[in-house]
Amino acid sequence: MERTPIYIVTGFLSTGKTTVMNYLLKRRYGKKICVVQMEEGMTAPQQDCVVTLPMLTKDTAKEIAYRLRNCVTAHAVSEVWLEWNGMVPFQRLEELFLQTNLSRYYVIKKIFFVTTPSFCLTMLGKTGDAVYSQLLNADTIFLLDSIPPQSAAPEKTEEIHKARRLLKTICPETHSVNVSHISLDNAASIYKGASRPSGILFMGLALLMTVLYGFFAVSADPAYAAIRVVLTFWMATVLQAFPFLLLGILCSSALQLFISPACIERYLSGSLVKRMAYALAGGFVFPVCDCAAIPVFRGLIGRRVPIPAAMLFMLAGPIVNPVVILSTYYAFAGNWEVVIGRVALGTIAAIGISLTFKNYHGLEELTASGQLPINLCGYTAFPAVSEKNVYGKALRFLIHSQREFFRMAPYVLLGALLASLFQIYGGSILQFYSLQSNLFAAIELMIVFAFFISLCSTADAVIAKNLSSHILMPGIMAFLLFGPMMDLKNFLLLSSLFPREFVYRLVVTIIIACCIAAFIFAVVTGSVGV
Repeated sequence: MERTPIYIVTGFLSTGKTTVMNYLLKRRYGKKICVVQMEEGMTAPQQDCVVTLPMLTKDTAKEIAYRLRNCVTAHAVSEVWLEWNGMVPFQRLEELFLQTNLSRYYVIKKIFFVTTPSFCLTMLGKTGDAVYSQLLNADTIFLLDSIPPQSAAPEKTEEIHKARRLLKTICPETHSVNVSHISLDNAASIYKGASRPSGILFMGLALLMTVLYGFFAVSADPAYAAIRVVLTFWMATVLQAFPFLLLGILCSSALQLFISPACIERYLSGSLVKRMAYALAGGFVFPVCDCAAIPVFRGLIGRRVPIPAAMLFMLAGPIVNPVVILSTYYAFAGNWEVVIGRVALGTIAAIGISLTFKNYHGLEELTASGQLPINLCGYTAFPAVSEKNVYGKALRFLIHSQREFFRMAPYVLLGALLASLFQIYGGSILQFYSLQSNLFAAIELMIVFAFFISLCSTADAVIAKNLSSHILMPGIMAFLLFGPMMDLKNFLLLSSLFPREFVYRLVVTIIIACCIAAFIFAVVTGSVGV
């Protein structure tokens, strides 16, 4: 049986969910639609088929699942629009679909979150975590400023801009639309696509590279000899890097899903020295990769944790955690000089960078509500788990890990390919530019390379080891220090969460600190170039 599309409209009470849904459904010509309401508001749905369901609880779950199945079997509708109760965390709906056979009848096409500028600026952060679980799962955010053909009043323009900036801070990757801007021309595009990105990019890249590897591996043509070597290096690098990437993702997902924000906040209170000590210890105990550390940093700032302590967790955690230490030890075949150098210099650099922001006063507006959840991030689709449902916890953990893997794996595939190309063709380039004997140029090159290659910190040591035959070790150390602290993907994420002045200052400070640390490594190890 072909599954029926279901569109889910979420949002807090009295923010215009039904109003926006009625407007959108006017554009669904020629479709038999059933509207399912989990709450009754002041506005009535303008559809012939309307089903009202009770609030979802353990006692009502079976009844709700039966009546949702009945919408398809009895009413023969072409699509269902479900208006979700604003007081119920979205994870309850996920559990309903995961633990019943509703997935046999429905495919979730889109999740819409409806809000208003005034609600965002005055109530968000004061209404509990349910609204965040809905917001973080949304594919599109509708900001209800006015209903067309009217446009928003001029005096409301600044309020709308502030609300959009706040929503962008909370969900940097979620598309937001002013309802007054929706027209017949762009309304159709809102409904297209699945609700969540899949691993298509990763699977496509992996399949392409595997096919190329197989094709050139069986070919005996001498003209393909260099390509065979590149692909062989690529395959070996990927096989070495993926276990550490997967281990880091599993640990990071466990932290985000199972460690409550209150636990982290409890240890980050007190004097600045105590907070920074616990932040450094937390970076070691909780194996969070660099991309997962940024939303934690944003959440800590929202909870009024001092910038140096929160920043130390973000910068040092991806370097000093056990998964990264293990991957570095493995990649460099037990070379403790590199392992200790990375951990010690990374810790010193992170502390130094963090302390330079002790008196920084540019993030006050981010702490205005003081209620933003620590795991606030568009990447994190699930809120922290608090219910005693082992099956649901395990399943959400696996789904979250899968999404994180598919998001990070393409970077490792491309990074391994670039490193393999560099191994084969980089020697002559380095000799041409005299980089093998130019310490400063080697450090600069590897910082730029680390920025653009955007590897996960749990897998970058394998790439670095493959480059070490052509690059001076201080340059490799710069790569190992700078990449976890700042790369292209982290720069884009930080830019969406923080003011530009803060991000630019942080980038410059990290570059300076990593250059100094790399030179210190050169002096201590006696690898200073001529």
